[in-house]
Amino acid sequence: AGSAIFMQSDRGMGRCSLTAVASKDGVDYGVTAGHCLQGNVSRITDVNGEVIANQDDIAAGKAMLDESNGGLNDFAYFRLVKGTEVSNLVYSSPTLGIQPVDQFLVDASRFFALPVGDPVPVTQDMVGQPVCKDGSSTGRTCGVVLNVNVETQEIEALI
Repeated sequence: AGSAIFMQSDRGMGRCSLTAVASKDGVDYGVTAGHCLQGNVSRITDVNGEVIANQDDIAAGKAMLDESNGGLNDFAYFRLVKGTEVSNLVYSSPTLGIQPVDQFLVDASRFFALPVGDPVPVTQDMVGQPVCKDGSSTGRTCGVVLNVNVETQEIEALI
């Protein structure tokens, strides 16, 4: 999915995509791109302006941005503020390729959320298979799986 989230940092306010919510030991974490947490991010809000992560929550996560291999390692996760309602936090937004219309659809998509699929185990059979991602600004983009790490459940794809 690709819900819009907003990062407040020393660079100002930036928009990114919340791609997933993961839980570990009863704690929920938001997943986004590593470059989204560059520049001393102090808080993250959802499309309604609700704070979903403060400075301590962001510090409890991890951001990776390794541009040495073409930016393939560009991911981050952050702890969600306790009590954040995650059931409607991540949704997919449709796009048509027409900027003004797409912006309207992205902004309005929170009113017609699409269901997010169940987790899929990472296996070697995924290599060469098509994969898509929905971004809050870029819409749906697709490519192929290049490599997987079954132990860490990481997937590298050319999208």
